Amino acid sequence: MMFIGFAFIAFIVYLLMKPGYRDRPTEYGRRGEDPIEILKRRYAQGMISEAEFVRMREELTSN
Repeated sequence: MMFIGFAFIAFIVYLLMKPGYRDRPTEYGRRGEDPIEILKRRYAQGMISEAEFVRMREELTSN
């Protein structure tokens, strides 16, 4: 019985560590994607308002 628990934990660790898992897209964007592109996509999908888009774009480009 203890072996089954150990095997289950080892399987979960394997899934988290395999190469494809870390490169998966997230709701915020793909790994290495430009923040401005993420912001544009969120605005286009209606996730943020125009005022929020303009404010965030200014913050991102002012740095």
